[in-house]
Amino acid sequence: FTRILPGPHQRHLCRHGPHDITVPSSPAPLQQDPRMPPDRHWVAPALYMAMIIALSSIPGSSGPEMPSGPAGWIPPIVSNALHVPVYAGLGFLWTYALIRGRRLTPPQAALMALAIAAAFGALDESYQGLVPGRTTSPGDWLADAAGAAIGCTVFILWRWLQTRER
Repeated sequence: FTRILPGPHQRHLCRHGPHDITVPSSPAPLQQDPRMPPDRHWVAPALYMAMIIALSSIPGSSGPEMPSGPAGWIPPIVSNALHVPVYAGLGFLWTYALIRGRRLTPPQAALMALAIAAAFGALDESYQGLVPGRTTSPGDWLADAAGAAIGCTVFILWRWLQTRER
């Protein structure tokens, strides 16, 4: 039998007799973002992923007169370098969505966001092998995962700086 006392203390009665116990206070729940209903936090990263698939669907050109980037108008070195910032944006959005929507701690959200973005990057690279003139590349997938890790880290640091200023 436990009787609640004012404050963080409780009186616990057991076979050894009554004694006071201290119950740690639970942290305040995260407030939902008032600009977005609680079940809609996944919309931004999902739309961002759709944009990535749309860009991955652009056929490449492997002819000698044009570079082999998407549609031939992006040089290959630029196309490869774009993986990092694009997936950094995806990691950032998923980290935000998971903290706000799932109420995960920042490290939990960052790890889950990294897993989601890296898995999506692997699927995207596999899909590109089906697009005419495009190829799959393990190096591109590593750039995707590195970008996602950067995005997750940037969000965590940004959030930490916000809480530190308060």
